[in-house]
Amino acid sequence: MVDIIVGRGHEQKSFMVYKDLLCHYSEYFRGAFDGQFRESEEKTTNLREVSESTFRLFQCWLYGQAARVEITPATKRTKNSHEGMYRRKPILNEVPAWVDHEEFRSRSNQHGKILLKLYRLGDMYDIPQLRRDVMTLLAALSGLHSLYRNKGSHLVLNMNKLHAHLPSSSPFRKYAVKEAALFWDFGKAEVKVVRDRYPVELLIEILQAREPVLLEDRRTELIMEQLDCCNYHEHKSDEEFDDCRAAQAEDGPFYASFLRACLKEVEKTREASK
Repeated sequence: MVDIIVGRGHEQKSFMVYKDLLCHYSEYFRGAFDGQFRESEEKTTNLREVSESTFRLFQCWLYGQAARVEITPATKRTKNSHEGMYRRKPILNEVPAWVDHEEFRSRSNQHGKILLKLYRLGDMYDIPQLRRDVMTLLAALSGLHSLYRNKGSHLVLNMNKLHAHLPSSSPFRKYAVKEAALFWDFGKAEVKVVRDRYPVELLIEILQAREPVLLEDRRTELIMEQLDCCNYHEHKSDEEFDDCRAAQAEDGPFYASFLRACLKEVEKTREASK
């Protein structure tokens, strides 16, 4: 076991985590605890930029990996049926079965803040599977929102924090930029207010992403791209892409449990702020 201390000052919190499990998913922690650093001797490290609630969700995600189906050649289908099922792109007005439940339909759209914090943790500490799973949740929630509300974006974010915490190359940031390009009501926005409220670099990214949105025949295509989480998964090979598609078909219970934990954290944060 290793001791992970998160937060600063009186808000610090200690978590005991299985070292091998942590290191399996993170090259950063593998280097810290298996290398020649002080952490490997003391079996402890400080993550000052991570909050207690964010790490609690990460711990939930980490231990939830045991519930996932291992994708091996034996679990894959024949080549034809594999490609037919797993390479099929999402369909408009169709969402994964695991997310199409009342408990997720009726929730607010405040999940973006929690998922941004989780994605940033995955970015800072080199946890690619966490980043991929966050993007899977975002895409599923986007589809759910389009299916039952069909108005505006499902994603509410502090765009200044997005700009400060993630580079323009980040898949999460690209996703958020495209959401803004698709769903912001630019007609009602006062140019000066928008310019003063958001970083110029981010506004340029949004306006550039908006150019194809203005072409009506491309809007549906761009919305469909948002629904396909693999567009934001950083796959390194076709084999990795296929394995990811196969895992998505099997891991519904894991995704639902992880999303449920995230939304409970949203409610807890909201209650604490009242």
